[in-house]
Formats: sequence, C-alpha cells, structure tokens
Amino acid sequence: MAFSVCCVDDVGIFTSGINPSNFFPGTGIQQRYSNDETKFSKLAIFQGLNIANLNELAQFLSNKNIETLKIIGSPQLNSIGQSALSHYRSLQTLDLSYNSITFQSQTETYSFYHTNLIELNLSHNKIGTTDILMKAFEQTRNLRSLYLNNNRNLNFGLNGFPASLGRLEFLDLSYCHIWSLNDNVFNHLVNLKNLHLEGNALSVIPKSLCIRPSTLQIYLAKTHIEKSHQKYLQENCTIKTSFELSMPSEKSFRIVDDDRWNLSVWFYLLILSSILNIGLFFYALFVAKKKIFEEKLNCF
Repeated sequence: MAFSVCCVDDVGIFTSGINPSNFFPGTGIQQRYSNDETKFSKLAIFQGLNIANLNELAQFLSNKNIETLKIIGSPQLNSIGQSALSHYRSLQTLDLSYNSITFQSQTETYSFYHTNLIELNLSHNKIGTTDILMKAFEQTRNLRSLYLNNNRNLNFGLNGFPASLGRLEFLDLSYCHIWSLNDNVFNHLVNLKNLHLEGNALSVIPKSLCIRPSTLQIYLAKTHIEKSHQKYLQENCTIKTSFELSMPSEKSFRIVDDDRWNLSVWFYLLILSSILNIGLFFYALFVAKKKIFEEKLNCF
C-alpha cells in the first residue's frame, strides 16, 4: 500500500542512509534534503503505513525536534515496535487514530512514554482491554487530552485511570460499546473538565461523578439513560450534564481523500445528468409519437 507524508514549518528531510524518495515516489521530497536540524518541521503526518514502514521511518526521523506526530489512516498498522516512536524527545502531540492498533503487548505502549506529551489520540482503532494502557498511562504525567473514542468494548479494570493522569482535562470515550463503569474508574482524574460518553450503552453513570465539581461537563447523548434519570442527574448532581449532541470534534472526523471525494462527486453528477438526459429523450420521443398519432387521426 502506498502511503503519504506531510511536513510543515520550514520543511526539511535529513538523510541518514535512507533515501526518502524510496518511501514517497513522485512527491519531490528528494529535492528537500537538509543537514540543518534547526529547519526540521515541528509537524509530521504519515498515512497508509504498515509495521515495516513505521520501523524504518522511525530510524530515519529519530532525534528530530518533532512536536506533533500524526500516523493516521493506516489499516495495516496493527502494532507498534518497542522503539518505533520512543526517540522523539520534543513530542507533545501524538495522533495514532484510524489505524488497527490493539495493544496486546506492554512494549507497544513505549511509543508514548514521553514526558512532554500533552495530547494523545488513540481513537478509531481496535483497542479492547485497556489493562496494558492503564499501566502505560503511569508514564504520561503531563497528559491533558486523551482520545479513546470509537474503540471496541473498552474495559478499564478495577482501578480505572491511574493517579498519574491527574492533570488530564479532556477525555473522549464516546462510541466505545461501554455498558457499565465502576464507581472509581474516574476517581484519579481530579482536573477533568470534559468527559465524552456519547453513543455508549450506559443506563447509569458512577455515583462518584455526581459529586464532582461543577467545572466538569459530561456529554451523554445517545446513551440508554432514561429521561426520568436524566432529570434526576440534572437536578441532583453538581456536575454539568448534557444529553444533546455536541459539535463533532476535529479529532473524530473521518479521513477523506479529497481527490477521491471530488472524483466521486463528479461521477455521481455525471450519472445524474445521464439519467436526466435519458428521461428527456424518452419524453421527447413520447411527445413526437403522440404528435404523429394525432396527425394521422386528423388525416381521417
């Protein structure tokens, strides 16, 4: 599968025995070599990778001053090597969304053992059990935003999120097939301000959430919470609850190939115009036949 790359902010690609043009044919990257590390982009985006691509690129881009790294839209990427992403010393935002990652091994989570990491996006993967993740989060003490939405059957274990996530302010668990939550699952998230639980099969929320500070907003649209209980929560809980659909986060947008989308639009427009033209043709044929028939009648 071919994959693409995008870098911004004074783009520079550095040679280290690997030719980037082998990865990105036709992109012109081979014309953008630089030996000046101060010019290397702070944002790098990769799409359509597999495990082999990721490991080789990790060596190529290691120890560069990347602050935001996005490895997205890679359905063949189901695991991450132990050292694949562990060399980005300045990394603050890591986006691994729209892949097929499952996190079956603790070594895979080394990819986000970064002291400067403040945002982690693991949405739209195939993560089920989160015991391994909970252990890994003990190393992400500065994390502010965490996206786990659109994963399957998440299980948070007995102890829930660890105390190391005490600075977390935003947590998205929407559309994760969650049926129930332990009462203490969010106890350590003392600074949480936004909790998204939309689209889950919850009929109640943990009692411990109800007595949290009013600075916490919980989004509960499209859950199984009955209207009577919704009213109870809104009248008796100190938190703010919302049962309306929130504006979709840009983190949850589907990855769409613009060229393919435009091609699809033109294709459907072409079909529509063809249908209209065919309809007009048969209508004109019907009118013509009717006129000929009327003229024949007049002859008699």
